[in-house]
Amino acid sequence: MIVKSLLRNYNAFIIGVGVKADAEAFNKVVYGINNDRIIDLIGKTNFDQLNAVFKKCDLLINPDNGMGHFAAAAGCPTVTLFSNALPEKYKPLHPLTEVVSSNCECMGQCDKYKRQKCGYKCLDNLKVDDVLYKIERLVHNIR
Repeated sequence: MIVKSLLRNYNAFIIGVGVKADAEAFNKVVYGINNDRIIDLIGKTNFDQLNAVFKKCDLLINPDNGMGHFAAAAGCPTVTLFSNALPEKYKPLHPLTEVVSSNCECMGQCDKYKRQKCGYKCLDNLKVDDVLYKIERLVHNIR
C-alpha cells in the first residue's frame, strides 16, 4: 500500500537497496506491482555507489537495518521503521529523520529473529497510516 501510494501521489521511483538477504523482503513489498519505476539494486551496489544513490534520493523508507544510517550520512531524509529496537537509541542522525515505532511491550528486549517475547506483535503494531503520515511530514519539510 505504501509503494502504491508513493507511485500514485508522487510519481516516485521505488529503489530497493541493501544486501542480498534483503531481496526477499523487498520482493514482498513490491509483489504484484508492475511498474517501470521500481528498480531493484539489492546486492548490486558497493558503498560508493550506495552513497551516490542516497545523495540523489528524496527519501528512504527502511526497517531498522542500517540503511538509514548510510542514507543520513549522505544527506537523505529517512523514515525508519522500528519493530522492537529502541528508536531514541538507534534512529539515524539526520535533521529530517522520522521514526515509526511499534511501541510493543517487548521494545529492546527480544531477539528480532526469534520474537520469543511477543510473537510477531511488534511487527503487527507497525501501521501503514503512521508511515504515510511520516512521509507526508517529511515531504512537507523538504519542499
